[in-house]
Amino acid sequence: MGKYFYAHIIDPEDLHRELDVLDITSHEKNHLTLILESSLHHQIIDLVLTELPDEHKKSFMLHLANDDNESTWKVVELSLIHI
Repeated sequence: MGKYFYAHIIDPEDLHRELDVLDITSHEKNHLTLILESSLHHQIIDLVLTELPDEHKKSFMLHLANDDNESTWKVVELSLIHI
């Protein structure tokens, strides 16, 4: 998993450490890592979009698509202030 706007909260290394204890091949571990990281990412995006006010969703998605993590997080923070 690359650096995402939530990387300061959720550390992908925790996931990697858990997978390291499994008795599986490196290929299987890599495959599981991709599945889990993708699932986690999509769940987080879904949760954020569910909670964001409609007027902030487009801005959030634009910053997310542009890999502008700082601006993406600011949209989340500003939206939480108004909840």
